[in-house]
Formats: sequence, structure tokens, C-alpha cells
Amino acid sequence: MNQTAIENRHKIATACQLCFYEIDKYYKAVTAFNAEKQRIATLLQYTEQEKERQIKVALESLQNTVQGYYAEIKKNLGEIRTAATEMENLMDIGEDLQNALSVVKALGKALPVESRLKIVEPFKGQRQALTLLKAAYLAADIVDKPYFEGLIIDVTGELGLLEDKAYRLTIQPGTDTIVGVNLGSALEKFAATMGCELTKKFRDIVDSTEAINAQIRAAAGLA
Repeated sequence: MNQTAIENRHKIATACQLCFYEIDKYYKAVTAFNAEKQRIATLLQYTEQEKERQIKVALESLQNTVQGYYAEIKKNLGEIRTAATEMENLMDIGEDLQNALSVVKALGKALPVESRLKIVEPFKGQRQALTLLKAAYLAADIVDKPYFEGLIIDVTGELGLLEDKAYRLTIQPGTDTIVGVNLGSALEKFAATMGCELTKKFRDIVDSTEAINAQIRAAAGLA
């Protein structure tokens, strides 16, 4: 397997997991804000105007805190972009790829289904190699879709979508707590597309239960 690809997959996996930790901090901050808001609501000695003022102060503090988490996520997305772009542009017609192409050409449609998947696996994230393999599958009259669907991607476009999801964390934080889950899920999917192995998945690190439950309660008028 290409050493550059191995190193960049490790960089992507590490950056994804660092993003998960920042998302976890985001949810803890949102949970703390919701608890503070409820506490303020029970203070009988204060007028509604004073309660609103205190909630506003707590919200501003949350917004400032979330900006810090977003800055870290953005930095890690930059690391992911650099590593993924290098993989995307990698053109290594080495022994591994030559052997894979030879096997596809020699066996054609006789190539077992499980082998069709395994041949593609080592080249995830390497757009050039995947393009050549896909052409070889088609030349061998093998339907390519089940084996290449979602793998030959535009890294720039995908990272743009991830950056947009990250930015959404900063928009009225706490009002839409699904944004963190959406970002975490998208990062996991991207890592899988690039052939990365995550030692810890999103839900191994992030507990979004309380924040999401708070949102459900608010929507039901119970908060």
C-alpha cells in the first residue's frame, strides 16, 4: 500500500477524532447553558426583565465559547483538506495497482463479488487509482456501481460541505442541537470514503443525548 496514502489516512482519522472532541465540548456547553437558563427561570426574586438580561448574558458566553470550538474544528478541517487533496492527486501506478488491474483483466466477470470489493478497498481516497480501476471493471463488463459508488469524490466540494456544517454550530448555538450530530456523521462518512480507520467513532466520544432531549422538550413547550 502506498505510504503517502497510509500517512494521510492517519492524519485524516486523527483530525476527525479531534473534531469529535470539540463537538462533545459543544454539547456540554449547550447542556450547561440550558441548565443555567432553567435555573434563572426559577428565580422568584427577579423580574422577567432581569431574568431575560441574565439569560442574554449566559447566551453571549455560550456563543463566545462555541466560537473557540469552531476555530479548532476549522483548523482540523484544514488538516483534513490538505491530506485528502494530496491523496486525491496521488498518481502511483505501483505494483499494488498493477496487480489489481491485471486480476480484473484476467478474470473479468468471473471475479468473485467479495473479491471485487476487496480489490477496491486499499485504493479508497486515491481518485486516480479508483478511476483506473473503475475503467478496468467496465472494460471487463463488470457493473461498477456497487463497488465504486460514493468513492470517486471531489475533495474540494466535500470539504466545503463539511465546513458549512461546522459553521452551523455557531449560528444561535443550542437552538438546533442536531447540527453537531450532522457534522459528526458527515465526518465519519468522509473518513470511511477515504479508507480511514477511526479508533474511536463519533458516538464513542460525543454524548449528545441531554442537549437533544432539551431541544425536544423546548419544541414541546416543556422547557
